[in-house]
Amino acid sequence: SASAGGSKEEEEVLRKLSQAEAGARKVEEQLEDMEGVDRRERRRRARGGVARVAKMAALGLVAGVLCVYFDVFPPLAKHVTSLALAGAIAFRGLSKGSLSPSGSLTALFVGWATFSSCFAFGVVLIGFFFSSSALTKLKQDEKAKVEKDFKKDGQRDHLQVLANGGAPTVLALAHWAAGPSHPLSPLVAGAFLGYYACCCGDTWSSEVGVLSPSDPILITTLRRVRRGTNGGVSAWGLLASLAGGGFVGACFLAATALSVGRTAAVA
Repeated sequence: SASAGGSKEEEEVLRKLSQAEAGARKVEEQLEDMEGVDRRERRRRARGGVARVAKMAALGLVAGVLCVYFDVFPPLAKHVTSLALAGAIAFRGLSKGSLSPSGSLTALFVGWATFSSCFAFGVVLIGFFFSSSALTKLKQDEKAKVEKDFKKDGQRDHLQVLANGGAPTVLALAHWAAGPSHPLSPLVAGAFLGYYACCCGDTWSSEVGVLSPSDPILITTLRRVRRGTNGGVSAWGLLASLAGGGFVGACFLAATALSVGRTAAVA
């Protein structure tokens, strides 16, 4: 009887040991699978990083070639390329939520007219649009707390696109129609550049100034008001405004310096 009891206990111990070994093997297999998943994920990320670098390099090369030679393209090639560039910008704005469908269509026309005038004008437009869109999305949760009418993602419709881009589009068309040799072309180009410098400075100051840690000063009364108040001025906003205007000027200067047809932009 004692021998039978001991045998049963041994069998139970062996059974538990067997279960433990099976569990350990299962854990090892799972760990190996996890390591394989980690290796595949690291390879996928590495391939994605290389693809992004290659994409950026290709885009940079295309942008560089366009910047250098765009203004000496034949008229038809210039208009077709302008339409393609404007379409890419409008589609990206629509897909990223920066533009509504009506805003995207309006941006298509604005972009085509601007690029068709000269490439430096198009670079200014791109710089203004993408920098403003990026700053609009900066710390949106914090902006929503201080701005009563804050709209997440800052999606722009056709009226907002025309409000910012209507006047400079007319100037760009006038510059293109008059040609670089017209005596008023430098004035038109200066008006275009000044307009976007003001717009960019205003947008940057609004998007950055509202994040200032201190309350702004109301420009009409010189009294402290809460952040987000129209007419409120802060040090952050002023610096952002100067940076925005300077950024537009830098975009224009860089594009005209690289273009072999730079006289078309600055004549």
